[in-house]
Amino acid sequence: MSTAATSRPNLGFGGRPAEAKKPGIRQRISMGLIGLATSAVVWVFALGTASRCAMFAKQAWDGGMGEFLHASMGQLSFSAFGLHYEGQWGALLAGGQGLAVILGLAMTLASSAMVRRLGSMVLMAWAGLWVAGSVSLAMEVPEPEIVLMSAATGVVFLCTLIRSARLWANRQKKGKGAR
Repeated sequence: MSTAATSRPNLGFGGRPAEAKKPGIRQRISMGLIGLATSAVVWVFALGTASRCAMFAKQAWDGGMGEFLHASMGQLSFSAFGLHYEGQWGALLAGGQGLAVILGLAMTLASSAMVRRLGSMVLMAWAGLWVAGSVSLAMEVPEPEIVLMSAATGVVFLCTLIRSARLWANRQKKGKGAR
């Protein structure tokens, strides 16, 4: 039986088949720049939104309110689900979300692959909440700035997805005889 028949399929994110040649310097640089760009987008988004969550938690606890995504049409006002904070429960939600995002970022730096993957799933869920919220607002109020906001959150989610796929694809190879 050949090794090609028993090897895992290559989906473009992980290792390469044994018979494939090594990537050249251009491919390495290209993949490195893509990894750097996606990581920068994810980190800036996560740190920025986590810090705003802390501010919204303080505002909501003091009796105010905070929201990330908002749209209005005439006298109707729309807020994105899960990204609107009001009252003490809203303060707890904002604080919990901010803490979860910071913990997710920290987990992606861990030495354990399982912890890194769990952290990437937390960040994907956070970016997914933003995409869902912005798309729901764009469906309610189809104005150009709302649609542009939906596209921007889609790019952030795509960067998070690419970064997570790279974390999941980098598997440690086990030694001979290991199961």
